[in-house]
Amino acid sequence: MNQKTKNEMVVVDACTPRIASTPFMEKIRSAGVTAVCVSLAGQAGGFFEAMEEMNVYYNMAGIFPNETMIALTTEDIKKAKTEGKLALIFAFQNAVPVEADWVNRLPFFYRNGLRIVQLTYNETNRLGHGCFEPIDTGLTLTGIQIVRELNRLGIVIDLSHVGIKTSSDAIELSKHPCIFSHADCRTLCDCRRNKTDEQIRAIAAKGGVIGITPYAPFCEPAKGQRPTLDDYLRHMEYAINLVGVDHVGIGTDIAEHWAVRWAGGTPRRYPDMTGNYTWETIYAKGFDSISYFGDVFEALLKRGYSDEDVLKIAGGNFMRVFREVWGK
Repeated sequence: MNQKTKNEMVVVDACTPRIASTPFMEKIRSAGVTAVCVSLAGQAGGFFEAMEEMNVYYNMAGIFPNETMIALTTEDIKKAKTEGKLALIFAFQNAVPVEADWVNRLPFFYRNGLRIVQLTYNETNRLGHGCFEPIDTGLTLTGIQIVRELNRLGIVIDLSHVGIKTSSDAIELSKHPCIFSHADCRTLCDCRRNKTDEQIRAIAAKGGVIGITPYAPFCEPAKGQRPTLDDYLRHMEYAINLVGVDHVGIGTDIAEHWAVRWAGGTPRRYPDMTGNYTWETIYAKGFDSISYFGDVFEALLKRGYSDEDVLKIAGGNFMRVFREVWGK
């Protein structure tokens, strides 16, 4: 990859759960990442928790103005690239903070920077059903109302943890492209958090993107076998072959300081999603740190992908969706 291409590359990590330390922030910047989608509401965070998380990042941008900035538009992300800053994109991984009064709460959060909302986590909420629920009857009336409001405001709809029927309803109803910010291909790894060929085709048909994640249980080559970077890339190439390079990106779901919180909760809540993996093995070997973004791009080039392809996968495809949904 020539220097001109490197200078043009906007790298978007569509899922960085939380930045809770200065060293991790610096590691992200050193990896050449331009923008990260940070989670204001995790598995079950409510209205006040989301506000508190939002304030943490506003404080970060205030304390480190030369290193970080809040991104409200794609122009902000481009500015961050030019100025060598890390752009922070506010996202919800669950719509719980707004479900009780979306008419007032969604505009409030939007005015304060919210730009991505995942409708449900793995469980059911007032909008619909998560991917681990045994029954998925699709979007509820509240879900339908919120999808319409997300479209009206210009907030990207994320369906990574959402059930198949609820996802299908949202993709069909939405006037704008939706995304799977962090998920892999179920045909290659039969996990309920992964996406079927039909789901990937549906999201691509509306202009959306799937962000391939190195989370080990989602891209393992066999049950319980820790994947490598090659296994991760196999999912990326499968999605590219299925729907084209314009609909594939990266969502790492990596938070390198998350060990205690993860070990104390995720394996207990979702044993089918974590298996026998430990924090040390929970990501694919070779992409188990945010530092390895460059290795992913080099591997793609060695596999014959063009500089233009890599620019799209690195962040160009998510930027296209953001531009269409957020507008100016």
